[in-house]
Amino acid sequence: MGLGFADVEAQTVQNYTIVSLLDYSGPFANRGKPVEQMQRLLVDWFNETRGAKAGIKLDFKPVDTGYDQAKTVQAYERAIEDKSVIGIVTFGSPNVIALQNRLAQDKIPAVHGGPSYSLMKPGNWVFTPLGDYARYFTAATKWRLTTWKESRPLKIAFVTFDGSSGRDWAQGFQNRIKGLNAEIVLTEYVSPRALDVTANVAHIASGGARSRHPRDDRPAPAGAPQGAEGEQIRHDQGTQLAARRARAARSAGCPQGRLRGNV
Repeated sequence: MGLGFADVEAQTVQNYTIVSLLDYSGPFANRGKPVEQMQRLLVDWFNETRGAKAGIKLDFKPVDTGYDQAKTVQAYERAIEDKSVIGIVTFGSPNVIALQNRLAQDKIPAVHGGPSYSLMKPGNWVFTPLGDYARYFTAATKWRLTTWKESRPLKIAFVTFDGSSGRDWAQGFQNRIKGLNAEIVLTEYVSPRALDVTANVAHIASGGARSRHPRDDRPAPAGAPQGAEGEQIRHDQGTQLAARRARAARSAGCPQGRLRGNV
């Protein structure tokens, strides 16, 4: 029996696998499914366009790592047992830390959906679309210092989430502003699951800073930052994120008593 054109075409398609390491059960579980959906859209687009023309089909396999290094290592070791795996897509510093010493040896590249970190080693085979966030904070500080006319240092409050990424950004920023007329008087770490940041805001307000650099794990908004008195460098994503989470929780029927603190 002869084969039809469709049968021959189906036989010539080469299948490869992309593994996505995401957080569905840890501190950033709320972004796991949205990120997965975005990645699926890209894989589907590739399969329908570039892949179809090249005779290639990508299989997409998301895996929960819980934002945990040990779980990431286990998930990775299981994944590479499949010889069709040609790459990793990932999100979060625990995944980067866990994999950066393994990828080059296994000749499997990884694309990280966030910034690079100062803790990343050369030749780690982890590719990122953004540079180290500490560079951006330093650029914002230099911009602010162009209008700082006082001889005393500009006092800065650095606000970020409580996690390995946040601590890496804080340390990187501290290193980069050495030699500038600025000093960090407060580093405030906010729980990734916080729905109420009132206590954090009060702590920041009483810290004596004249410039505030809030930072979560998302890219900074475009445009020159402004404060109520033209004195603060403010990226209010942390507060906005908390408000969005609270609205989403209310919409989902979360009891009012659960909207404060960590859930």
